[in-house]
Amino acid sequence: MEFIKRFFLPEHSLRRRIMRRVWYSYSLRVILAKETLQGFAFGFSLALFFSLVSVSSIIKNLLAIKVGTVPEYLWQALLQSISSGEFAQLIALGVIIFSLLSFRLPHKVHTVAEQELRSV
Repeated sequence: MEFIKRFFLPEHSLRRRIMRRVWYSYSLRVILAKETLQGFAFGFSLALFFSLVSVSSIIKNLLAIKVGTVPEYLWQALLQSISSGEFAQLIALGVIIFSLLSFRLPHKVHTVAEQELRSV
């Protein structure tokens, strides 16, 4: 009798086991998807960047300089952060830029004229 109970489960219990495995595989597929991992990397690096860098003081400094010298100011700030050893901030900024550039955008944006032609 024990053999039958052990190997031939009731239908309800078997269905629950199967559905649990389906949900585990689905959740792993969603969590390990490329877009999800990129979103986690973007969010983590954004939080790290804002915790390491005072963004309000950067904006104040950008507003205080002349418009034509903004690229030169940004280049000097980048070189200064490299020379002072602030690599965590640069790595966080690099991950932010990389994750934003690696998100896939739709290949074709439909215009209003194309949609009107389709409806005819």
